[in-house]
Amino acid sequence: FFSDDWGSQKGLLISPNLWNEIFRPLYKKLFTYIHNLELDICLHSCGNVIDIIESLREEGLDIIHPIQPGIMNPKITSKICKEIELCVMSGIDVQFHLDNFSGKKLIRQVLNTIETFNGKSGGFILAYTNLVPPEKDISDIEELYKEIYSIYRDRK
Repeated sequence: FFSDDWGSQKGLLISPNLWNEIFRPLYKKLFTYIHNLELDICLHSCGNVIDIIESLREEGLDIIHPIQPGIMNPKITSKICKEIELCVMSGIDVQFHLDNFSGKKLIRQVLNTIETFNGKSGGFILAYTNLVPPEKDISDIEELYKEIYSIYRDRK
């Protein structure tokens, strides 16, 4: 697991062409080295990184963290990630879900994201998109986890 923030709220911090020209070869070397150690690769990158997701997967990325539902269209992103068999670690968008919803509405939003990204053969890890702000009421988070656990514990 390592972190490089490549995205902003609207897209990449640099052009996709520049990223592919300069950084893609470096990621290829890094990912090849890590895979030679028989390890999986998880990359954290905040922001909208849709323009480089396929390039990252082609170079060997196994898991992307996070997909931020508030700034990346979940249905389009899910379709791409499923097609290229890229595992997504996300689901609870700290900026979008936790800032805009609480209680049952928060649970519905997160469950919708889970259903959008979770495939029949997996490919989804439920996680926060970033740190939970200290001012967030913990009771919403506890309720969210209890509800998700009660729904998914018996599914196998």
